[in-house]
Amino acid sequence: DPTLAELATHVPAGSSERPATVLRDEREVHVDGAGIAYLVHRRSVLVHRREAVERHREARIAFHAGRPPEVKVARTLTPDGQERRVPADQQTVENPHAGTPLYGDGRSLVLRFDGVEPGAIVDYEVITHRPQPDLPGAWWDGYILANAEPTVQVRYLLELPAGAPLAVRAPGLGEPTRSAPAPGRRRLVWEARGVSGQALKASEVNDVPGVYASSLPTWAAVDRWYAGLFG
Repeated sequence: DPTLAELATHVPAGSSERPATVLRDEREVHVDGAGIAYLVHRRSVLVHRREAVERHREARIAFHAGRPPEVKVARTLTPDGQERRVPADQQTVENPHAGTPLYGDGRSLVLRFDGVEPGAIVDYEVITHRPQPDLPGAWWDGYILANAEPTVQVRYLLELPAGAPLAVRAPGLGEPTRSAPAPGRRRLVWEARGVSGQALKASEVNDVPGVYASSLPTWAAVDRWYAGLFG
């Protein structure tokens, strides 16, 4: 894979002493007139040491029960050059509320990878659809672009109607690249290379790279939207 091969060239010498390196951590948020239409989740991890195998042989992606996710890629690239795709029976769905008196539409897609060993790359791309389908007139998304292990490349893409309201904050990432991918659309992309590993604590979340975006720019706008929803 030429993209992963290029990212792997940026893994510093001596990195085999760490458990793993995240080659890429990417999120795409595509917004239409009704809110978030779909999300793209893309992630690739190079495993260095055996103690990281258990942590990275499974991936969980949240989605709404109303629309099943699309698994575009789910595979292990082994050190000897094999591509081991995740079969359908190792793509399962779990209900986080199972065994509790709670009910919700949130589900977790669980991908279980075979052949994960030191030197292997775990790689997936998954599309989930409209994560807030019952919240008309408003949308929001937040994503931390840092991991416990160092990350070679992080990328957050936000595409939305040109005139749609937007409030956004991106600590640690600077200004986005702006473009117009189609008439009446605008795209903002935040990227960074060489993001250090983070031992995240709740009090430190605002100090690490991330993007937080919403169609509601003020608390007064939140109040007006919620009053209408409640009514």
